[in-house]
Amino acid sequence: MDSSATPGPAPLPAAPLTPRTEAGPTARERRARNASLSLLFIYVAAVLVTLQFVNPDLYDTDSYYHARFANLLPWMGLSRGFRWTQSSLWKQHFADKEFLFHAFLAPFCGSTNDERVVWGAKVATAALGIAVFFAFYRAAARLGLRWPGLWTFLLLSAGNHFLFRMLEVRAHLLSVLLVLLAVPWILEERPGPLFLLGFVYAWSYAAPQFLPCLVAVHGAARWAGGAAFPTRALAAAAGGVLAGLAAHPYTPDVFEVWFVQNVQVLRHAWEVDGVAPVRAGLELEPVETRSLVVSSGGVLLAWLGGLAAVVFARKQPSPRTASLAALSAACFVLYLLSAKFVEYFAPFACLFGASAVEDLDGGKPALFPFRGRQRAATAALAALVLLGWTHVRCLRDTSLAVAAYPPPALAPTATWLRDHVPADAVVMNLYWNDFPVLFFHDSRHAYLCGLDPNYQWAVDPGGAALLEALRRSAGTFDPRRLAAHFGARFGVLNLQLAAHRAIAGRIRTGTLGARIVFEDGTGVVFEVDP
Repeated sequence: MDSSATPGPAPLPAAPLTPRTEAGPTARERRARNASLSLLFIYVAAVLVTLQFVNPDLYDTDSYYHARFANLLPWMGLSRGFRWTQSSLWKQHFADKEFLFHAFLAPFCGSTNDERVVWGAKVATAALGIAVFFAFYRAAARLGLRWPGLWTFLLLSAGNHFLFRMLEVRAHLLSVLLVLLAVPWILEERPGPLFLLGFVYAWSYAAPQFLPCLVAVHGAARWAGGAAFPTRALAAAAGGVLAGLAAHPYTPDVFEVWFVQNVQVLRHAWEVDGVAPVRAGLELEPVETRSLVVSSGGVLLAWLGGLAAVVFARKQPSPRTASLAALSAACFVLYLLSAKFVEYFAPFACLFGASAVEDLDGGKPALFPFRGRQRAATAALAALVLLGWTHVRCLRDTSLAVAAYPPPALAPTATWLRDHVPADAVVMNLYWNDFPVLFFHDSRHAYLCGLDPNYQWAVDPGGAALLEALRRSAGTFDPRRLAAHFGARFGVLNLQLAAHRAIAGRIRTGTLGARIVFEDGTGVVFEVDP
């Protein structure tokens, strides 16, 4: 930590951040605490595993891409080309931006049986989810919070939006885990661990700059409180990320992929330059007010409860609470801009609420600073009842959501392609979001683009605009033009899209120079006439 701090609040100590004045726990108290902790994590594991296997399918379309990629990783190695996307930056400049996540998944997804690949991906995701909650408990305990188990239970009750995100086979789980491991080191301003974590983060997630940004937000809160800005900690986190990218297995292509993912994608998602030329995923769209209240009620209560506690205290918050307030506020702004950031807002909101509430007791062993034991007990009971109700509702809503999650719509279409179309053919997926399911069920064929249309826009803006117009029903479907542009004669239509249903209807008239060669209730395969 910088020794040249200006006069003001004392620098944050190492751990714990809130010194405890009471005597250490007895052996009996330690046994009771360990037993309680074991029961808590048995329950967390039971919840996550149960929810993961309520439905035999993977939750979220992109999960199928990650499961198949991990399955193929031992065979592909560190390939710089990704032949499965012919009209994408990935074709010639592929960089696995989630390398360590896929390396973790690979042993679980190594089967040649697709059902076992799905099962293994679910097991791996459940394990990562349990690790996320354990990292949260560790962060709460390391920060000096007295009831880390209670606050971990609060996170488990944060809302079905957050809990559903913890069930997806996607790299944000590893990102959240690393962020929670970093929280104590951020508040303790420890350069060494932050550098190492930044290095690992750069190999694990598409947006590793998130770590130094969190350090900067903490530093701003400390500076606003009169302390020195943690320049060394920020430099260490940023240096670790840069070193990780420089030493990345896919350098130098990883820098180009990073630019598209973190600049172009967000620029188009947030419509910085007006109406975006291509549509990003729904998760990048702003969160709706109803979703904020209904799907994230627990996390919203935790955050608002923290704000109320700060106001109720009528004094300057502790350095710990001030930093967590700034971090949670920054994540809240990101959440409002793009719904996907709930996975960061939820844990920071819970940590902030816990810190603010525990600050109220002024170091005394009472959770609620009401005068009189009866009032304090009543307030505590009311809070526990509210927490219990929120928890039950969270589990109910998440269970209903995963049980009702539909099977991958284009799985039969992909199976037909695999069995009937020549192996060297390129198949036009006219909707970029169809790629993960097609890739999972039919990795024999190449497609146009996937995961995000910005990767296509980076190398073929004309082709990306053409497909976007067809998705929006704003373009003229000309199969021969498509075939000439993309060098393909087979195409896939997703009948869940109204525009694609209209295209299928026009093909059936036999006047467009194309014919339908396969059709079921969810997808269509058409072939362009020679």
